[in-house]
Amino acid sequence: MPIALDCRYRPGGAQDRLPIRAAHLDYMIANQGRVLHGGPSLVDGELVGMYLLLATDDPGQADDFLAGEPYARAELFAEVQRTLFTGYLPEPRRGFLAELRRDASRCVAAAD
Repeated sequence: MPIALDCRYRPGGAQDRLPIRAAHLDYMIANQGRVLHGGPSLVDGELVGMYLLLATDDPGQADDFLAGEPYARAELFAEVQRTLFTGYLPEPRRGFLAELRRDASRCVAAAD
């Protein structure tokens, strides 16, 4: 399972990132093989942080990634939430969601 990182800027962090944005982008380019998906986090159109899906289930590798990440090194984040991500869409294999649906129906019937 990939590790999801939800990194939220500290007050002023979005603005403070601008002088080191090129270094951040260089880091992301250099580490494309370690990132499955990533980009800015917006709330009501306002930049609040970044979200990354790392190609690892090892918390130590996620920590190593962040230790080298320029925004993290500059202490721009007030909070980083790390969770394991289980993706169902797109389906990991054809019919996967239908199988889940059948299992859910059986659980409801067993509870009755």
